[in-house]
Amino acid sequence: MTNPADGDIGVPIDAGIRVAFTESVTHQIFTLKDSSGIGVRFTATPIGDDPATEEIEPAGQGWVLTPAKPLKEAERYRIEVKAAKDAAGNVMADYSATFTTAKGTTPA
Repeated sequence: MTNPADGDIGVPIDAGIRVAFTESVTHQIFTLKDSSGIGVRFTATPIGDDPATEEIEPAGQGWVLTPAKPLKEAERYRIEVKAAKDAAGNVMADYSATFTTAKGTTPA
């Protein structure tokens, strides 16, 4: 599951992107790409360790992806999650979602 959710529009350009699983996972690979397929640099912080939120997420179940700089206005982005393994070592199905940022916004 992601927030913004697949298909969301009008997402603030400085929004943190949340990725959550229904169980603890390891080895996950997150990517964020713009509409041209160019990768966006970001940091991935476990939700329970994110100082900007009071959310508590069980260990290994959620992350906040924070882009290194604000995203482009009115741009479509794609979040991809690959190679995640559950506690039994099973590789989970790859997941992707797209969202579009708002036009005419400035970072908070």
